[in-house]
Amino acid sequence: MKRKRVTTFPQRVLIVGGTSGIGRQLAISYLKRGCRVAVTGRRQTLLDALQQEYAGYPLLTRAFDVTDQRVTEELACVVQQLGGVDLCIYAAGYGFGNLPLEEELEVHAVQVNVQAFVKVAVWMYHSWNQQQQAGHFAVISSIAGLRALGVAPGYSATKHFQAFYLKALRQLAVARRSKVHFTSIHPGFVDTDFIKGHQYPMTMSVDRAVACIIKGLDRRKNTLVVDRRWQMIAALMHLIPNGIWTRIGVFFRGSDQVFPHD
Repeated sequence: MKRKRVTTFPQRVLIVGGTSGIGRQLAISYLKRGCRVAVTGRRQTLLDALQQEYAGYPLLTRAFDVTDQRVTEELACVVQQLGGVDLCIYAAGYGFGNLPLEEELEVHAVQVNVQAFVKVAVWMYHSWNQQQQAGHFAVISSIAGLRALGVAPGYSATKHFQAFYLKALRQLAVARRSKVHFTSIHPGFVDTDFIKGHQYPMTMSVDRAVACIIKGLDRRKNTLVVDRRWQMIAALMHLIPNGIWTRIGVFFRGSDQVFPHD
């Protein structure tokens, strides 16, 4: 007997890091679906522009940096204003190609993609669990997080951490009988302002990427690689033996590769 696919639709959505790129378009898509949406980000001017453009929609915005010490206090204020959260998407991120292995770039990737991410994920989990509420937490990870990339050590490692951490939280939720679901999202190259001026293979539009993401979230996917072309690439990446994968580094000599982030 074929198992029936579970589809759920959130009413209250929180986008952490939604001033641009994928996060911004996700916020717009959920607004047009009729959801109450809260968007956070570092840049007040971009939040104001979003608020003005979608005046009349149930949209809340709040400016703060996820690396601030008060991040959980800021989250609490947003959630209270929103009246609760059904779906929280961590779209904040940081990453650069770093062949020279500059310490500052590596450390900041850890601060945004690991430390801040963990604070938000843990706070949201406790918020839902303590009130015995159902919740869905998702992170915009990256295809770069599926295998180690020497051209961007901090970026690929921290994006891998995010997916691995959510796997652990998923098991924890089962152990504690929590009603919290977790999804790690792995886009390939997406046509955002961050990669403007660069030519990358299989770059997809923001609209296409967001449509795939929302469809996967509705179906409560645990892991979501966006889209089918990148699913094939991801499968091939896993098939390459470690020794050969390591030697692939010769192709990155002289690269100024930049990885997308919001």
